[in-house]
Amino acid sequence: MTRKVRRNDHAGSSYFVFQQPAYPRDCKEVSIHVLYPQYIWSVLIKPDGYPNRLRVTCNNDLDAGGWTVLQRRRLDSVNFNRSWKDFRNGFGFLGSEFWIGNEKIAYLTNQKRYQLRMDFENVAGETYDDFRISDEWGKYYISSLGTFAISDESKIEWCPANEIFSNETCERTCDDPDTCISATSRKEKSNVFVSVGDFYVNPRCTRKSTCRNNQIIGASYQCSVHATCAKRNGVRNCYCNPNYEGDGETCTRRAQDCYDLYVSGTRSDGVYTIYPDGWPSGVRVYCEMESNGGGWTVFQRRSSASVDFYRGWSDYKNGFGNKNHDHWLGNKYIHSLTNQKTYQLRIDLRDSGSSSYYAIYSTFTINNEADKYRLSIESSSSGNAGE
Repeated sequence: MTRKVRRNDHAGSSYFVFQQPAYPRDCKEVSIHVLYPQYIWSVLIKPDGYPNRLRVTCNNDLDAGGWTVLQRRRLDSVNFNRSWKDFRNGFGFLGSEFWIGNEKIAYLTNQKRYQLRMDFENVAGETYDDFRISDEWGKYYISSLGTFAISDESKIEWCPANEIFSNETCERTCDDPDTCISATSRKEKSNVFVSVGDFYVNPRCTRKSTCRNNQIIGASYQCSVHATCAKRNGVRNCYCNPNYEGDGETCTRRAQDCYDLYVSGTRSDGVYTIYPDGWPSGVRVYCEMESNGGGWTVFQRRSSASVDFYRGWSDYKNGFGNKNHDHWLGNKYIHSLTNQKTYQLRIDLRDSGSSSYYAIYSTFTINNEADKYRLSIESSSSGNAGE
């Protein structure tokens, strides 16, 4: 099996002014300037940024030539079950079987756009039009492979997530898949691995690092005054405090009543979710927004005999009916609602002749269940309903 790379000269036309380097950067540049036989066993090239010259094997026999050979494996005379260091630096003999080395391939494939060609015995070669691997920090991950031609089926088989290629097969990186290091992870300065698309927040929640495009992107990070720096379900982050919502950097108070919704711009009557103290999951209530100044939280409506109001303690504690029609909200909710702020109570009445009356009490609360939800209300009221 032989693997090679070649610059793709058909990716588009560009024009540059440059100084000719002292050494060719790949076998394509060798083939342009010098007429060589089909195979050249020892050629010096120097990829951009690579500190030293390196010897490679070139193949000028395939297609238009100019292929830089990365690997040859034919007779099993060289052991390919090697360590990370061996695959990093390369091993074998250029005249027979070898691996050129991941570090060299990283420099070589990131200086231009290259094709990858793989030739198999008795099988036509596979050509990929855009081949590139990352550096050692990126664990020599194949960051680009492009599309392949000639055959309808790729000859590359990828290891599943949380597995690496070792001992000539795919093996788990650890016993627990949840703690395995992904092949696309990157290492943050604090020795924490960050997977692609994931993030890491330092213990003080002052810096957040994100893995994007095979790079760690670090930025300053600060919790809102209404958030807490904490680690939950294994993830450290800024988390908004109870009754607040947001991403942790920005936290806004959730509506505690219909008046909060009105202030935030809600203007239509209907059923909404509010978050009184002690109810982090929210409570569904009917809000009257279109009359009497708006922002009223309705805890009772009784307009017909469609709902039976002759109920027991449990029903009045938990509530009953349909909030869009006749209902009682529930004493346990009214207690939480009326003890978090100072509230007015408005009672609207309509007689059989369709005459309307109302009364407004400036203060109104009910106590807890231990006090039997005792009503506390101002003794006098305003309005036209009288006492």
